[in-house]
Amino acid sequence: MPDYIFLHFFDHEVVELYDLNRRLPRIYREFAWATKVAYLCAREAVLLPQGFYFESKPARKVLSDARAALESGDLWFARSENDADDFIGNKREQYKENPGRYPAYFRQSAAQSIRALNARRVDRLYSSGSSIRRAWLDQVDTDGSALDQLTSSRHLGIFGRSARRRHLRRLPEVLGKTAFIWPFVRPRLPFVDLETNEQDKIKALITRAYVESYLEEYNASICVEFTFGSLDCSIGKSSGRLVSLAGVRKVLRYCGLDRLMEALTWEDLIGLRDEIVYPRFRRFVILGSKDPEGVAEALRVTGFRFSALAPDGLSKGRARRDAFVGRVETVVSMLERFQSAAVLLDPKGGVMRARSADVGIICVVADEMNAIVRFLSSISECVEKEGVHQRRFFHEARMPATNGGLHRVVVTRALEQGNRSIMPAYQAMMEEYCPDVVVLLGVGGGIHKDAHAGDVVIADSIIYYDKRAVTENGPKHRIVPYAIKPWLLIYLNRFFDRYGDVAVLKAAEGSPAASFKLLLGPLGSGEAVIKYRDAEERRWLQTVNDKTLVLETEAGGLAQRFYEDELRTSGRAEGFLVLRGLSDHADQDKDDRWRAASTMNAMISLQELLSSIPVGFGTR
Repeated sequence: MPDYIFLHFFDHEVVELYDLNRRLPRIYREFAWATKVAYLCAREAVLLPQGFYFESKPARKVLSDARAALESGDLWFARSENDADDFIGNKREQYKENPGRYPAYFRQSAAQSIRALNARRVDRLYSSGSSIRRAWLDQVDTDGSALDQLTSSRHLGIFGRSARRRHLRRLPEVLGKTAFIWPFVRPRLPFVDLETNEQDKIKALITRAYVESYLEEYNASICVEFTFGSLDCSIGKSSGRLVSLAGVRKVLRYCGLDRLMEALTWEDLIGLRDEIVYPRFRRFVILGSKDPEGVAEALRVTGFRFSALAPDGLSKGRARRDAFVGRVETVVSMLERFQSAAVLLDPKGGVMRARSADVGIICVVADEMNAIVRFLSSISECVEKEGVHQRRFFHEARMPATNGGLHRVVVTRALEQGNRSIMPAYQAMMEEYCPDVVVLLGVGGGIHKDAHAGDVVIADSIIYYDKRAVTENGPKHRIVPYAIKPWLLIYLNRFFDRYGDVAVLKAAEGSPAASFKLLLGPLGSGEAVIKYRDAEERRWLQTVNDKTLVLETEAGGLAQRFYEDELRTSGRAEGFLVLRGLSDHADQDKDDRWRAASTMNAMISLQELLSSIPVGFGTR
């Protein structure tokens, strides 16, 4: 999901690369629509260089209409200079060879124009010019590259090719502070005769390096697949940084929203981002754009047909936005209701899935599974389903969210105890439901003086203690720590802000006491079940972190699998939690009598936590 979207299409060099100058009236409309789509799809903000305001007529026109978004702080200007006079001075230096290219920089009022723009500005850490220079030098020395072909395809002889390669390597230095763009590069090339396709390749090299400098610095995406061309600047789909405008347009059309979307004002769009349904709508549009025909099939399966919402019959302002939001809520809610075509798509390739969930719960032993299913059945309908991709069984249910919403929850059980078995259980959960957050829930052994049977621990960190070296002096432990995601910790901190450092909740029937404590703290995870108070593992853990509350045998495997899954560009969870009800004290008195009650207490704790969190919290 893109946090930022870079409006690269406003760049004058992109417009020239794709020969769009002769289509200006048309690109005004298309760029305005693309800016609106980017605004709705970016989780944090839309960004563009400050210079676009001076260099791009379409940018000035669209930004003039989008002044409300500028003032709201959701549309950012990126800059390398803090001072307006420094910015204008640097631009004049870059374009002094041809002041007529961007005459706005050379007006006396240029700096004042910058100050008058009431927009949020973010400082750049890196220079686009430096990125282009690095890409240029890499291409000179890469066999088969566009720059290599300039010399290798000509009958120059060994010395002639070497001389021209040296000339190409020196070109960035020769340019100096002059802008690294094609009109200034062309006269400095050591070739008189350049074919059109050779020129296009060099333009593409420069433009791609420029765009990638923003994508890499801000981890941003770009909009592609306009009606008049891709405008992808050779950024591949495998990068995961492309938002398909063609796909977005189809999704909106299938839902009857395309015409109304074009008619929404910027004030409407700002208000739409504040709606409760917005995070779900944003995710639906982005993932649906990767497979719009999957969206069409989902709608067909449900039997719903949406007529287009025409803006003509609606008065401007709130009426149009309300109509848009109403249709969005209908589409999202309807598809969520029909599990055969759930709207929260699987991020794996954007393909529509038969099932999806907000929270996936994994447990290990039968007592845990039985207690979890009994708890869920007491608060909602709990339906058992067989896996589509795995020969496993899952239980689907709902748990309350804040503001009257419902989290979609699914539960499955690992095949065996231990860190090794929890990994394929996690994989099965992701393949079948792809939940936003995975929760490992069950029992563990308390080892802290403040943690007693029946209490529950939510792990804020996990210490895997079984990585060790065996020496003649005995085992040497090597700590492997894992932390939960900061955005989840924010919700946990907010929860405990309401209860205090220790939350005291009413215990489930059959618990050791009428109430139990919910604690937040470190958890130790290893391979062996500890049944001895003076076990070497216990002593070492309490030496490493004397606040360690509980021992168990699965969290390390879950945390490692989640850690490695972060390498995936799609199809992964956004975070994980571990809740352990304390059924014993990991000593010689360990038995199973408190397993069910402690698991129920863990489910009570999860319910209290989820009821304070809005639906879609894993997608925000």
